[in-house]
Amino acid sequence: MKKNTIMNAKRKVVSTTASLALGMSMLPAKVFAYTVNDVQDGSAKDGSMIKNILKWVADFIPFIGLGFGIVGGVQLIMAFRNDQNPEAMGTAVKNLVVAAGLIAFSAIYTMIEKSMG
Repeated sequence: MKKNTIMNAKRKVVSTTASLALGMSMLPAKVFAYTVNDVQDGSAKDGSMIKNILKWVADFIPFIGLGFGIVGGVQLIMAFRNDQNPEAMGTAVKNLVVAAGLIAFSAIYTMIEKSMG
């Protein structure tokens, strides 16, 4: 009974994360809307399209990290709740570390971009 409940909870978390990722993937038109305005006298500014795409990716990656954080948090709660399984706790902590790295990626990318000019 508990395994079915855990599996259902995992499926809901994964489907919610997938829905969030799918919804966010519908936003690439934003990148091209900016590049159309960058065109002047028949030529685009140097690197403007690439910079916009990289900025969009850097803005999107923390949402993936948020999904990993939610999954890792649920896994950690379930690991503590169910006989304190060390293997499950290790997997949950790995997911939380990946989530922290992905969430911090945007800030790190912004700092690198500003330092490079």
